[in-house]
Amino acid sequence: MKPHVLHWPRVIGTKPLHRIVLSLDERYVLTSFDKTPGIGDCARALLLNPQATSYYWLLSAAKMEEIGDILFRLTREVTERAVYYEAAMFHLLAELFVTLAREHQPGLPDADEPDNLTFHLAERVLRYLAAHYAESIEVSRLHERFNVSRTHMYDHFKQSTGHSLNRYLTLYRINQAKRLLMDTPISVTEIASSVGFGDLSHFFHTFKSETGLTPNEFRKQIK
Repeated sequence: MKPHVLHWPRVIGTKPLHRIVLSLDERYVLTSFDKTPGIGDCARALLLNPQATSYYWLLSAAKMEEIGDILFRLTREVTERAVYYEAAMFHLLAELFVTLAREHQPGLPDADEPDNLTFHLAERVLRYLAAHYAESIEVSRLHERFNVSRTHMYDHFKQSTGHSLNRYLTLYRINQAKRLLMDTPISVTEIASSVGFGDLSHFFHTFKSETGLTPNEFRKQIK
């Protein structure tokens, strides 16, 4: 699934659902495997199809077991971080890409399914918030941009994401601030402005409310 694509797993029957979420930075994947013969082609085939926002594979039990084993080994490497774990993860990701690329062409979600119709508006809103979170967004008037009633948009967004619009935007901005605190040396004042908080004291209060730490404490703890 590409970023900001909503998904909703459904359990049929009484068998438990085991879900592993593997989140990858596409730039990391494409640059890391680009010079590896064949692997870069597999990665691009899976990540760069402009026509698809998501794929699903219908796999045999044996193939599911094979892929499950790769994912559990990746999970173990991330958790244990033993010596050379980065190299181990690189090879496991390569194995995963090759295994998926060798399968038949993956299926595409049916755009006419009720769940997808429900998600369509929410996905448009998610993409808008991801593109404009650094700006001053008046959430109470956001429905005008999408030509729907405020109640309709609020209800569908909450149903699809589990969060209100205001809550989601706050969490998204705080997560972007965390990334900047971890990965850049820029000042807290600059970070507050760059993630959409016009008021520095509001940023400090919200950040501590969500994380239990001030921005400076968070940065020191990460270091």
